[in-house]
Amino acid sequence: MTCNNLSITIEELSEAIGYETKILNDTINDNITITKSISKAVELYRKNIELEEKLKESENIKSILKKWLL
Repeated sequence: MTCNNLSITIEELSEAIGYETKILNDTINDNITITKSISKAVELYRKNIELEEKLKESENIKSILKKWLL
């Protein structure tokens, strides 16, 4: 699972993607193949985090440019 990559717990991931913690734990602990829906949910969650970081960077650049232009 990507919890280590995301620096979050399984509980936090389950809340973020809308799956029960037990389902994710069972998938990991029983070495069950991750379903397409779980995989897609994690992919979308990771993309969302990436886009939020880019938005934050853009807002910082915007703020710096405003200060510089004024």
